[in-house]
Amino acid sequence: MPRWLRYIFIFIPPLGVGALNVLHPIAHAPLYEGILHHVDWWIGLHLLNLAGFPLIGFAAFLLTNGIRTPVAILSRTAAAVFIPIYAGFDALMGIGTGILVKVVSTLSPDQRGAVEPVLDSYWNSDIIVATAVVGSIAWTIALLSAAVALTVRKRRWLVGSVAVVLFL
Repeated sequence: MPRWLRYIFIFIPPLGVGALNVLHPIAHAPLYEGILHHVDWWIGLHLLNLAGFPLIGFAAFLLTNGIRTPVAILSRTAAAVFIPIYAGFDALMGIGTGILVKVVSTLSPDQRGAVEPVLDSYWNSDIIVATAVVGSIAWTIALLSAAVALTVRKRRWLVGSVAVVLFL
């Protein structure tokens, strides 16, 4: 891959995803009321993230591409785990919740009151929380290991120790 293209993949996706997610609405329970007023942006943002998160995972992968140390291999492996897991989490949480809010908004107030707790249960489901946790841990390992792999050899033990402490 040409160097200029590698730099584009390393810098542009994280900047783009970061800029988009600065505008991410904060949703709290009751979830229906928290998302309803910006549900179209909510769904659109998570559709964009469906492409964005794999691209930032690829950027993390590229950071250590070509480095053959165990910690660089760990970084690339963790980035490869992050990509599908976190994209799955964001699709389930963001797109799924947005679609459910749109469906609930078509119901009568009585029906809505009966269904809103289901929406909150979906939001807090073990599967969604587990994908968030696994994806976030993989991302943290990918970036901390990349930092260690990219450090000058004589300081690597220090950076590695700091990385382990930060991870824990």
